[in-house]
Amino acid sequence: MSKTAMLTKWNAFGARLVRHSGLAACIVLSVAIGLRVADTSLLQAARLAVFDAYQQAEPREYQAAPVRVIDIDEATLARHGQWPWPRRKVAHLINRLHEHGAAAIGLDIVFAEPDRTSPTQLLESLKADGLVEAPAGETKPWPDYDAELATAFTEARVVSSFGLHGTNNNASPALRAGIAIIGDNPVNSLHRYAGAVTNLPALENAAIGNGSFSVVSETDKVIRRVPLLAALNGQIYPSLIVEMLGVAQGADTIGIRSKSAAQGMGGPASVNTLRVVLVQVPVERDGQTWVHYTEHQPARSIPAWEIMEGEGVNPDLLPRLRGNLVLVGFSAVGLVDLRSTPLNPFEPGVNIHSQVLEQIILGDGLTRPVWTTPAELGGAAFLALIAVWLIAKRGARWGGAAVAVAITGWLGGCWYAYSHEQLLVDATFPILAILLSAGLAAAMAFARTEREKGQIRAAFGQYLSPQLVNQLADDPSSLKLGGEYREMTFLFTDLQGFTSMTEGMAPDVLVSTLNGYLDGMCSIVMDHGGAVDKIVGDAVHAIFNAPVEMPDHQAQVVKCALAMDVFAQAFVARMHAEGVPLGITRIGVNTGPVIVGNFGGNQRFDYTAHGDAINTAARLEAANKQLGTRICISGTTVAGCQGIQFRPIGSLMLRGKTIGVPTFEPIQETTLSDEDIQAYREAYETLDTPAGAETITRLAANNANDPLVSLHATRLEQGEAGTEIKIA
Repeated sequence: MSKTAMLTKWNAFGARLVRHSGLAACIVLSVAIGLRVADTSLLQAARLAVFDAYQQAEPREYQAAPVRVIDIDEATLARHGQWPWPRRKVAHLINRLHEHGAAAIGLDIVFAEPDRTSPTQLLESLKADGLVEAPAGETKPWPDYDAELATAFTEARVVSSFGLHGTNNNASPALRAGIAIIGDNPVNSLHRYAGAVTNLPALENAAIGNGSFSVVSETDKVIRRVPLLAALNGQIYPSLIVEMLGVAQGADTIGIRSKSAAQGMGGPASVNTLRVVLVQVPVERDGQTWVHYTEHQPARSIPAWEIMEGEGVNPDLLPRLRGNLVLVGFSAVGLVDLRSTPLNPFEPGVNIHSQVLEQIILGDGLTRPVWTTPAELGGAAFLALIAVWLIAKRGARWGGAAVAVAITGWLGGCWYAYSHEQLLVDATFPILAILLSAGLAAAMAFARTEREKGQIRAAFGQYLSPQLVNQLADDPSSLKLGGEYREMTFLFTDLQGFTSMTEGMAPDVLVSTLNGYLDGMCSIVMDHGGAVDKIVGDAVHAIFNAPVEMPDHQAQVVKCALAMDVFAQAFVARMHAEGVPLGITRIGVNTGPVIVGNFGGNQRFDYTAHGDAINTAARLEAANKQLGTRICISGTTVAGCQGIQFRPIGSLMLRGKTIGVPTFEPIQETTLSDEDIQAYREAYETLDTPAGAETITRLAANNANDPLVSLHATRLEQGEAGTEIKIA
């Protein structure tokens, strides 16, 4: 095919791309909307991350509400003994709360088994073991701590709790409040469980209310919503929070208005509204409510020991407890069920329940109404189509401005909805849809630009130099500087004393010597598949595994370093014979992940790498001076080498590092015998033991010229021990 025919075909293809760019962008937008309707895990994760960011930027402002947490904290355990306490002590705590006028006492605790410290239980245990016989004519019953706790439940307004799980154990928690449903039963839309961990029947029956304390985390284990209703074996159960609201208002019925399958556009009947007497609770279709978190507030909690100690009503505590909804739970280490929230990775579960109670009472909760998803889809489609239309009609500049305005406007609207209306609106999907659709349209426009460049080259190529044609055709603003993450190996060299030597060296000798040295060093790098990234004076910086991938880049770098060492020593010997006093060459090697790509600007850019792994390689090169070695190889490089022998140097504490870098010296095949290598390794293993000094000293006596043996012998003489070496 002739050049003219190929150009004609390319022009026709480009024209078709431009002509159908709007249709292609609409197809991409449709696919994106389909993915949002399916609500993939990635979209969910992005949406929830944005909702977390809202709360992190502006948490709920704490306002005093009649809700308190009685915290069984470390100080309480230190004063009253470790958990579990005898039930008599728990009864005392409940009695004290009742004396101070608590409107409802919710226990975020389950008493699933009898109290083993109760005298009645101890007596039965001793009888069963044949250690004692029942006292004859016994008239005074032995104390029963479980019965005392049940009595405390009865006298106070206690709401017990239970945990729900997925294993069927035939448990059926007591349902204290009636469930009144208006509409179809929404049980199948709730979180469903097969089993439960419940309180002792006597305690459960004595409590005025009974609710679930179970919470449901998202896929990332963060608690953003709390179930107010849950299903167990086809029965709807209220949460501890809902039961406490009902008990505080004297209610015996919880009202649910459901939305039928037809109203909900398919699927099971779902929860529409949840009412507890005078309080309408914000609730999702699945019976959950969003938690609007505050930052840590000490005023919310009272240490349990302050309630338990003293006699009579404490006037300081009375205003904080009278008429309050009180939750009893743990924050002590080892007892607490820590949960991750958007504001705290280790939040006690009882604090989450208390915050939900607060926001319900204050009317300051977060909501995500059913209309938000259609609004997000519609907004995404509208804004994306506007951006695509502008790109097709007015070019990338106008389209880019439209994209910027659309994204900024949507973000601003989402933030306003959260900060002023407590609404959760997704910022991620509309922005993603806009970027995908507009990006495709921009790619089509770029194809058109490339077609026009081809026409320019064809038209002016016969008259102008290739450099001028390219300058005319290329638009500097279209240059994209990008990169990628990649594991690479880096090599640094330095010629000892070269800077001071140059001051007294004739220019022609300096240039000739340096060129000969660098030519040899760079040739070795390229022979081993590396690239010379930079030459700074006498120093060479080489990179391996980019731009061309090298599966064995660690081994190739070590072989390169050994070859450089051989060359450098031979070169130095030759220069010494000619009267040029060159020093030794030091080499540092390290492997690690970096960003590699084109960096720079419109006038000049460079293919290079950036990352901490590079700094480590440079510092390993410099560490040779203190260690007395010529080559230092990091453990990350050694891990990828096969068939090469190394000797461990130690764990180097490099400048700027808080963790030691395991470092090794590669062994030239002709320098050390296998016996010498084995002897050093055995001595190295003793450095962390009392026998280390004697072993190294004995080895140094026979290997005075070995730099590593001398290094450790000197360290031991100076009082240092172990394999950790601090590099100045």
